[in-house]
Amino acid sequence: MRAITSNFAAFAITATLAGPAFAQEPMPQPTPAPEQQPQQPAAPVADTTTRSESTEASSVKGSIVKVDPDLMELTIKTDDDIVQTFRFAESTAVVGADGPVTELASKAGSTVKVYFTSTGDTKIATKVEFDRGE
Repeated sequence: MRAITSNFAAFAITATLAGPAFAQEPMPQPTPAPEQQPQQPAAPVADTTTRSESTEASSVKGSIVKVDPDLMELTIKTDDDIVQTFRFAESTAVVGADGPVTELASKAGSTVKVYFTSTGDTKIATKVEFDRGE
């Protein structure tokens, strides 16, 4: 019992003496902010997602591989054997052929120039122009 009491006493003395060594410095108090003018409500922020991404107008020439009216996609193959797929809308202009872009499936193999904008990885056809030589 004496050993327990002496061990407890040694622990109590060590903890008392070591306590100040573990003390932390007081946290600095934040400085008060200078007086501010009353803020007016912020103007609504426009969605700039499409604007911040590159919307670049371009064109590419190739032959029609397929038109998928259900997915609203036009696929062409360039002279470099690069296959490119473009999204389109009912408003996509078609120059040099009758009918809207959805009816171009029967024109597979025809040479076209596709004008498009790209936003990220998505290419959107704005105009499909048939080669005048055909």
